[in-house]
Amino acid sequence: MKQHFFIGFALSVFLWICGEGLYSQPVVWCMPSWDCASELTLRHKGYFVSYDLVRKIPAWVAYYIVPERMNKANRRSNDFRPDPLIPLEYSATNDDYKASGFDRGHLAPAADMAWSTEVMSESFYFSNMTPQDPGFNRGIWKKLEDQVRKWAAEYDTMLIITGPLPGRDKGFIGQGKVAVPAAFYKALVAWNHPSAQGIAFVMPNESSSQPLSSFAITIDSLESVLACNLFAALPEPAQQRAESTINWHFWHLKPSTFHSPLNNKGKNKATNPIAQ
Repeated sequence: MKQHFFIGFALSVFLWICGEGLYSQPVVWCMPSWDCASELTLRHKGYFVSYDLVRKIPAWVAYYIVPERMNKANRRSNDFRPDPLIPLEYSATNDDYKASGFDRGHLAPAADMAWSTEVMSESFYFSNMTPQDPGFNRGIWKKLEDQVRKWAAEYDTMLIITGPLPGRDKGFIGQGKVAVPAAFYKALVAWNHPSAQGIAFVMPNESSSQPLSSFAITIDSLESVLACNLFAALPEPAQQRAESTINWHFWHLKPSTFHSPLNNKGKNKATNPIAQ
């Protein structure tokens, strides 16, 4: 089974690189290194997903937003369904979520996928879903998703990698034993030619009234927990700059008390150019 998935992944990457009109810098720059990937990594039109076959949730989802993708031309499909590229025995279902008390929470938000009917539809695959506390999904997580779109409208390209923290599940739902993550992360790099700025957020899977800035950490701090390189193909020194510091002024945020579930592990160096 593992060999089958590896061959399929290698073939999909080859076709992606060689396919006419599919290769672009943002596509490459938003991809984590191979050591971040689970057994099965797939490319859909609007996003990449690395899928955890045991937990039946995505390990991470990667995609990018550019100004031309900000056009909300399509409505939500709400067609939640298994990903046709994943065998059904490894997929969550609507029955798993029914009466579970958890939302079917997007990692690549539907609102970020509204630029294409096909992309919008694919965003409702269960390979893009995780069980999320309703107060989290409709509250602080939605607030962050809305803010990301506002930032994306300001810059040339927004690179996004998001997923559940590994090894921090707080249970399972349904007969399919779908893992319920204890916390989620979202790592962002805003590319504004010729420079890049980065920030990451780590949030517990629960309601919160805290400001977004209280969950902000450096990408380096997040990578130290994930043990992999998130924006591996981003050119140096842009990658080093974007991952090692937080420019609070750039992100229009004010530093606040640290609430990340990482418990202050790893580096969390932040810079404010106004104060320098």
